[in-house]
Order: sequence, then structure tokens, then C-alpha cells
Amino acid sequence: MQYYKSQYLLYAKEKTYRYYTADCLQAAANNSANFVGGTQIKTSLRELMSAPIESDDNEAADIIADLIEKTQALGGGNSECI
Repeated sequence: MQYYKSQYLLYAKEKTYRYYTADCLQAAANNSANFVGGTQIKTSLRELMSAPIESDDNEAADIIADLIEKTQALGGGNSECI
């Protein structure tokens, strides 16, 4: 049980560090964007990581067909090479 507790504490520490680093980088990007008159993404890493994961029950063939369709719509050319 001690092993799992130590692994969880390590995971929590790494996760906290990643959030802190991402927030620092976001602040730096925001300052840089404001300096040149631009904007930056308002969503934080914490919000992205805690968002629910959507389940996709499509078969592989359906996903490939969808990708080919979207690629052709963008001007991807011939799909014979796939």
C-alpha cells in the first residue's frame, strides 16, 4: 500500500508542476501577445485536462472514410494512395 501512496504523491507533484509551468508559460505568452497587439488562447491546461473525453464508437473503416472525405474536400487530391 505504501508503494501506491508514494506513486500517487509523485503523480500529484508532477501534475502540480505541469500546471504551474503551463500557467507561467501562458502568462508569458499573454504578455508577449499584448505587447504586439495580439491575443492568446484563454483556456488553461487545467481546463483542458479536466474536460470530459468524448466517446467515439465509430469503426476504423468509418473513421478512414471520413478522413478521406475531409481531405478531398480540402483539395487533398486522389485517395488511391491510401
